Amino acid sequence: MRKTTSYWIVGLLTYLGCVSAGFAQQSLEPDRTLLPDVINSLPGIQPKSAASVSIESLPEATQRALIIEKIRTGADRDAIRILEVSESAVRILEEARKLCVSTLSGLALVLEPDSVSNTSFANLQFVGYVPEGPGLDTTRLSRMFRDDRGALIMLTEWNYKAAGGGIVSFKEFQNHVVNRVPAALALLRAPSGAALWKLAWTTEKKDYELYVFEPEMVSGQLSVRESVVLEYARSLGQ
Repeated sequence: MRKTTSYWIVGLLTYLGCVSAGFAQQSLEPDRTLLPDVINSLPGIQPKSAASVSIESLPEATQRALIIEKIRTGADRDAIRILEVSESAVRILEEARKLCVSTLSGLALVLEPDSVSNTSFANLQFVGYVPEGPGLDTTRLSRMFRDDRGALIMLTEWNYKAAGGGIVSFKEFQNHVVNRVPAALALLRAPSGAALWKLAWTTEKKDYELYVFEPEMVSGQLSVRESVVLEYARSLGQ
């Protein structure tokens, strides 16, 4: 969905997953033998900036490598994007929880985390921080929470400007708006019924990712749970 200078490989693989989620509700695997060509054909990154481009601007070969068969437009853009994945893929928050620390003491943060007071996060149980970056200096920080079901939720903030990074996102997957900023939402679902929401959006100052785990994603509750995820993000700007 997006490509960053600091996390571009991870970003590319995330993007591949979201492309699959955008166009089919079935398991799809990109041809990873084409990854070098795909990487080279993606739009260039401008340091300390965020840009949004159209997938149609990519070479046809790149679009095929990314399993793009059609572009969502009009009313189709509002559909919930679902990607069928492995069980381990939807349980990545459980692994991240193992890295949690209870305090930011000793960390030289190059960002000021958004306050979650008076937001939807204030009603959650705080689990801990997941710092990222070289040594104790980091421009990227994740906070872990649990909801009243015991399900894990993670909010990640990245000061991409301080990191000298840049972001390219794709317009076709920006299916929502978070506080006047385009956002992309997708749902990863495992055979067991467990699932993981991922919502991503970028402001002039930070890049955000929100992950919400679903112990059991019931089809009839998709819209309800989607609204809950969006409310978490939108409450940050209130």
